Amino acid sequence: MAISSLSVDQDNPNHMTDRQRKALAENLKRYGFLIPIVANQDGLIADGQQRWEVAQSLGMEKVPVVKLPIKDVDRRILRQVLNKLKGSHEYYADASEYLKIIEAEEKQTLQELILLSDRELEAALDANKLGTITLKEKEMPEDFGKVECPFCHKKFPLQL
Repeated sequence: MAISSLSVDQDNPNHMTDRQRKALAENLKRYGFLIPIVANQDGLIADGQQRWEVAQSLGMEKVPVVKLPIKDVDRRILRQVLNKLKGSHEYYADASEYLKIIEAEEKQTLQELILLSDRELEAALDANKLGTITLKEKEMPEDFGKVECPFCHKKFPLQL
């Protein structure tokens, strides 16, 4: 639908840095819209505000949209759900995948599209060089790599 027929509220808690926006723009240019924007019947966005904003900056006139007949509270719940319910990555599996991408001579593309620094990439590849690691040896305690909030004591993944 026409990009101009969509709108956003000012309440979206999900924000991107300029660096992330640049990576999103590169992903949209390279692969196009893989995930449509989700909006209510009035065109108020529930999910995809950053994709919509980046698409505007790229001069796109139309974007894919899934319009749902939902109340505003459901739009907000959906925004929370889609922003938060994502899987996590297994460190060694990521490192193995990075190696295959590098062997295909796409290291720079990988780094640009997922904002992976040289240091992070080298650390992952160094860990992968440990050789034949059995699954048992790869398993980490459930809270490995997490930090505890001193106030609520909930554990959150450590962000680099």
